[in-house]
Amino acid sequence: MKAQLIFDLDDEMDEHRYNQCVKAQDMAFALSQIACNMRKKVEWEAESRTDNPDPLDIVFEHIAGILEDNWIDITKITK
Repeated sequence: MKAQLIFDLDDEMDEHRYNQCVKAQDMAFALSQIACNMRKKVEWEAESRTDNPDPLDIVFEHIAGILEDNWIDITKITK
């Protein structure tokens, strides 16, 4: 079985769909990292930092880092 996807990259909506398709594996890996690893990292960092940061800020910092490490630009895959 084969499938072929064709996108018109001159069309803004098609370009958006193209970006979603080509980043799907990177997004899946990033979600895996968030789901499996982030809780312990955030707990450890919240306990070890002396400046008493808000744990929610640490969570969002880690999510942003994971997205950046996986070359995911949210503006190109969401509308």
